[in-house]
Amino acid sequence: MAETITRHADRLAIRELVDAWARCADRRLPDQQAALFTPDGTVTVHRRAVDGIQLGKDSFNAVAAKVAQTARDQEQWREIALLVERGYLREPSGSA
Repeated sequence: MAETITRHADRLAIRELVDAWARCADRRLPDQQAALFTPDGTVTVHRRAVDGIQLGKDSFNAVAAKVAQTARDQEQWREIALLVERGYLREPSGSA
């Protein structure tokens, strides 16, 4: 019985860690995401340009911050393009 309770507690802790990781990733909060690492923890990144690279807490934080900034920049450009397309943003000459 005690082993079952421990297993359930362990499963819940893992689930909460995965949920916290996903929340931080979705909200682009690299500092909070890196805080989830243990001191010797690593994560393996599988993306086209860096497939299989392992990052520790410090290197993850630096990479995640750059990715988050790039995503914010891309989102800002999408918003600007949409405003131009809809005619809400015009150049000083008055033309779209």
